[in-house]
Amino acid sequence: MICSCAETEKNNLIIDLFLHEKPSYLLCLFHGIRARFLKKFIITKNGKDEPFVITSQSPYFLHPSDSPGAIITTIKFDGKNYDLWEMAVKTSLKSKNKLSFIDGSIIKPDLKDGVITEEGKAWEMVNSMIVSWIMNVIDPKLHKSVAYVDSAQNYGKIFRNDMQYQTYLKSTN
Repeated sequence: MICSCAETEKNNLIIDLFLHEKPSYLLCLFHGIRARFLKKFIITKNGKDEPFVITSQSPYFLHPSDSPGAIITTIKFDGKNYDLWEMAVKTSLKSKNKLSFIDGSIIKPDLKDGVITEEGKAWEMVNSMIVSWIMNVIDPKLHKSVAYVDSAQNYGKIFRNDMQYQTYLKSTN
């Protein structure tokens, strides 16, 4: 298969990352043409409505170097250092323009007529990446207690509530 991105405009690329174009996108990256992708992503809604646009400044943008195995901070949450760990994680996510997934300013989009939207698919991808990053900076002994958390925003809630509970227990003893 020949890389179809060579036929697109200079700064824009229309891709439906979630249907048939994904292999072509990966092939383009393999051939080192990724510089063209960094300027603007346009994910179509299958010809309906306006396209959902992801630019390099969008919180939905994932850089080609972003990976699930990335370590976003050297500080691991061990159950006792929540305040320090939270600050380090928030600083890192802010630098990647992903803090809005944690603080609740970007929430999971609703289904449209029972179907996940393109924005919903993009949210799922970025949320999964952030969940992976967070798991990488949590002590492995704690993985069992948070392995089934489904959104990045819920990690903060779980740890914050757990720390408040531990503080309460210490104050009653």
